[in-house]
Amino acid sequence: MHVWTPPSDEALAARHRRQQVLDAMSSDLEKLFMQYADTLGEEIILENLIAYQGPQHHRWNALFWQGIDDVDAIHQANAEELNRSREALDRLQQQIDAIKQERAALRFQPDDYRDAIRLFRDARYQESIALFNRILQTEFPASLHDNILFGLGSNYYRLRQYEKAKTYFEPIVKDYAATDKWLVAHAMLGMIYNLDGQKSRALWILQKALDQKPSGEILDILTNLVRITQGKTPDVAS
Repeated sequence: MHVWTPPSDEALAARHRRQQVLDAMSSDLEKLFMQYADTLGEEIILENLIAYQGPQHHRWNALFWQGIDDVDAIHQANAEELNRSREALDRLQQQIDAIKQERAALRFQPDDYRDAIRLFRDARYQESIALFNRILQTEFPASLHDNILFGLGSNYYRLRQYEKAKTYFEPIVKDYAATDKWLVAHAMLGMIYNLDGQKSRALWILQKALDQKPSGEILDILTNLVRITQGKTPDVAS
């Protein structure tokens, strides 16, 4: 039979001191655990954050570079469109310049007309012909057409190119009856036909002009041309 004997005061005091030491050690272990737990928790959180941010970072990075690529593509497309626009603008400017040149070439210059007449008076017939022909390519006043034709015919007459001269005097006779050059063109054609031996035709064209009952100097010229064509002496008084 077991008989319990209560511990002595000394044994109780020793047991109490040992419990205090154990409690202290337990408290230290708990603190150490909590520190470890906190550190471990932070590491786990950090790892999780890194683990989360890793793919997220890759996604953001991919989206960022995709955005850069998109912007670059847009910039490239805009640059190409700008280049095309510049090329189109250059072509348009070239067309405008060409049209301006064409319009400038078509613009009638009164000085050209005066120069063509001056060249004829200076016996520079080929130069006068070239300038009159250039004037014909312009938008010259319609009222000058018979004058230009007469100038060309007169130049060729002076060069003794009578067939060419006729091609300019004949349209005046045909189309410009109401102008002052109409009677003079008859006189020029009368001289050409006479020089060409076509006396009947010369007399016919001269009489056609006389039938219009001209007066003054042109009447004297036509009358004397008729007399010359007929083999008569011209009227010196005329």
